[in-house]
Amino acid sequence: MAQAGTASPAPLPGIQEELWKAHYPKLVRALRRRTRDGGAVADALQQLWLDTARVPPPADVSRDAARLFAWLLVAAQRRLIDLARRDRRRSHLPLPDVLPAGPGGDADRCGRIECVRRILRQLHETGAAPQARLLELRFLEGYSIRDISKSLGAPSRAVSARLQRAKREFRREWEACVGD
Repeated sequence: MAQAGTASPAPLPGIQEELWKAHYPKLVRALRRRTRDGGAVADALQQLWLDTARVPPPADVSRDAARLFAWLLVAAQRRLIDLARRDRRRSHLPLPDVLPAGPGGDADRCGRIECVRRILRQLHETGAAPQARLLELRFLEGYSIRDISKSLGAPSRAVSARLQRAKREFRREWEACVGD
């Protein structure tokens, strides 16, 4: 399903073919109201297709046209949200090693970014690598405290407390580096 057009792809297992063909164009229209990105719509519907092939809707839902459409719409909207979150996380790329100094305040900005990079490198080298990694995950890669706590297997409150300590340490180093 490379294109999110009105032609429906192969029917889903556990869903009657005529219901799938009737609902597919409505799903495309509903998702396009949420985003104008046709690629995101196609990706969300493809992910919905794969997920539904693995775990079909309950039998009572798949027999009722209105309930099936509602179920598919909610599932597709969730896939669209998940894809948007993934893209936002991927947009927080690491800072490049060399930043060109542009006109005006760009040189100051480049200096500040270099200072951030130096502080994080210093934290890694001085044994505060977990603190530096927390700062990178939260502020450079855009992960939420909840996501970080899940990946670390630690309570959210503990991650939040560690992050606060890391921010205090970073501020101390920042003031020494920039003098603000």
